[in-house]
Amino acid sequence: MANTNPMLNQNHENASNANESFETALINELFRGRSRPPKLVLSIIGDSSSFVPKPWLIPVLKTGIIATAKGAKDYLILYKGSTERISSIVKEAIDDLWYLREDEKADNVPEDNKFKVNLKSVIQLKRALGKKTIFAMFHAQTMKIIAEKEIKFMTLEENKALIWRLPVLTVVAEGDLYTVDAIVQVLKSDLPVLLLKGSGKAADFVAGFIEEYGNDSSDSSIEKYIKEKSAILFGIVSPKDKSLNKLKAGLKCIHECKFLITILDINKDTKPSHFTDSVTTSIIRGWSHISRDGLSNGGRFNSTDSSESKGTEGTFMEKYQATLSPASLPLFYYIAYQTIQDMEKRNKTQNFKILLKEAIIADRHEYVSVLLEEHKVRIGFNQVSDIYQKTLLCNGMAAAKTDFQGVFKWASKRAVETLQKAYKLKKGEYDLKCIDEIIGILNKIIVDTPPTEIFSKKEREFRENWKTLTNEKHKETISDELSIITVLTSKMCILASRNICQSLLEYPKSTTIDWESNSSYEDLLLWAILENRPNLASIFWMKSRNQLLCALLASCLYSKMAYKVKSTKDQSRYDDMRKQARIYEERSVYLQSKLYEENAALAMELVVTEFSVWDITISPLECAHENMMLDFISQSCCQRRLNKIWYNDIGGSLKGVLKKGLLNGCCFCFDTDNEHDESKLRKFVCSPLARFGLHYAFFFAALVCYSAFLLTELDFIDGLQSVGPYEWIVYIHLLGDVLEQYRHVVNIISINICIYPPEHNE
Repeated sequence: MANTNPMLNQNHENASNANESFETALINELFRGRSRPPKLVLSIIGDSSSFVPKPWLIPVLKTGIIATAKGAKDYLILYKGSTERISSIVKEAIDDLWYLREDEKADNVPEDNKFKVNLKSVIQLKRALGKKTIFAMFHAQTMKIIAEKEIKFMTLEENKALIWRLPVLTVVAEGDLYTVDAIVQVLKSDLPVLLLKGSGKAADFVAGFIEEYGNDSSDSSIEKYIKEKSAILFGIVSPKDKSLNKLKAGLKCIHECKFLITILDINKDTKPSHFTDSVTTSIIRGWSHISRDGLSNGGRFNSTDSSESKGTEGTFMEKYQATLSPASLPLFYYIAYQTIQDMEKRNKTQNFKILLKEAIIADRHEYVSVLLEEHKVRIGFNQVSDIYQKTLLCNGMAAAKTDFQGVFKWASKRAVETLQKAYKLKKGEYDLKCIDEIIGILNKIIVDTPPTEIFSKKEREFRENWKTLTNEKHKETISDELSIITVLTSKMCILASRNICQSLLEYPKSTTIDWESNSSYEDLLLWAILENRPNLASIFWMKSRNQLLCALLASCLYSKMAYKVKSTKDQSRYDDMRKQARIYEERSVYLQSKLYEENAALAMELVVTEFSVWDITISPLECAHENMMLDFISQSCCQRRLNKIWYNDIGGSLKGVLKKGLLNGCCFCFDTDNEHDESKLRKFVCSPLARFGLHYAFFFAALVCYSAFLLTELDFIDGLQSVGPYEWIVYIHLLGDVLEQYRHVVNIISINICIYPPEHNE
């Protein structure tokens, strides 16, 4: 029977109104002083008064907070607000971030507001709202309310916005028994938790329990773990301590909700990127276990018209890429990827292309791999200039403050000049885009302002002239100029990088490029090597056309770059490049051996076949020989192919060659009917082995004549009649050596002219 008591209904409505008013007051207090809502909320807990001597890497937490906040740009960090160590670390990190953030200084934000806007104390928040609940309950309730809030992630067009759930995460470092209770309350709210294993106390206590007893939640196991670890991590001596009573129930809850917990070992993963990646993983785990209301495709684009929503989908990444940068959180790339995934198929391709470009620039190799392999996205020629502009060009031109400054020091002068021209052209392209946007804004203002009688004659003439300026013809002209600049800068960047490679490897430099769509991965591989991004380099190498030659050239290029870096006393970079050089050499050896196992004849032919990579035409065997890659040459495939060249395909050993080529060929002089023996004799005479033997015999004879000349005919020259036969032979041998060297030089020049004709170098 339904309950129709009006008093109960009234109480229910009052409770609901009270909750709504509390949530509104909480959100208003959290977002007070902000011009826009945050895109990330971090709560860092772990303050404790108990003293347990456990030193840990505090800079990992501090630099992680700074990197996460910089990546989010609009962020909010909650902390307890006490005088204990974790709160002090958080305040120091925000203080350091304030002096690193140039954008906030430019906005003339008062220094006193740096804590009021982006850093909130949970204790002060509870006091301001008049709540008397314990910290763990109030903290979990606050995070739950924030997590349920949907925010306008970005504005795509007028009256159109991307709506997304506000990302929240609780980070635990150190902590006491009350911190364990706070973790339990957060998990009960289906919210994610990140544990910093190695910081000691509660963080290590919970992380150790999950790792050791992840599959065992029996009472005996929990009691055993509490007895073993509580005294060490919390400083509790007596196992009958009353404060341990809640631990057993808390650990059971933690075991049930372990899928919401991410563990970061700060003793192993010390880089800020490890912290930001763990933050992203934790938030995604939380999203995967809560209701997806507001995360569906229908709720992501806030538009009243379905046709407008589809149009917004088509230009989504063109707007969204403005929010991305190399320092952006991986979470923002995840949001972009999931948003595009829910689009219609016709809108995915262009958006995925832009996302691929931004992922390459930011070194998000996991997204690059997925987009290339699963979605078959290809990087466009016009996007190459943007990749170079935001990495190589900016890093090299901006006062040489980055690690990549070395390339501009030891690259060839022509390559550096080409990159400088490309940088100036790219700046001109951005200026032209800004002019186009300004014209569009002014045109909209003029169109929206109807002509009236109060306009003067000059104002009317200005409107007419402006209409002429903003007509479709002028827009097409600007669009055509932008396209020409983009293509030209892409060609200049690719040409410059190829020239750097050719200069390092001492090959002739090219001045023009023949771009092919299937060679884009090879040029991106070269960019990744010069940028020192090994993960991306591996991806592009696997997608290249000729993996064997690309691996050899990449190994040679890393070796040459390592030598250049070592000369600048950069030992760390030298070790990294030597490691990568060895990796690519091992890859080439592995490929060669696998090909040889599958098809020996094809593999032996492949190692002597010339291919063109980065405008360098060379065979794999020749490349390995010129760069002293002995591991590659010593493989059975290369050795057998060299034997075939040495013996001119007559046999596989010296004994067999002498028998088949020399003896059978000599028998042909007596049996002229056997034409097969004649061909073998001709092959033997023309073989490198026979030529070497003949040259060695001539050299030995010349050496004997030279010795005889020194012993018997060495005297003053008294006319031509005084020159003996041994002396003549010595002079003829010396002349022959000179002519041989001259012939060798002429052959090299003629080969280079064939590969790089004069019109190619003009």
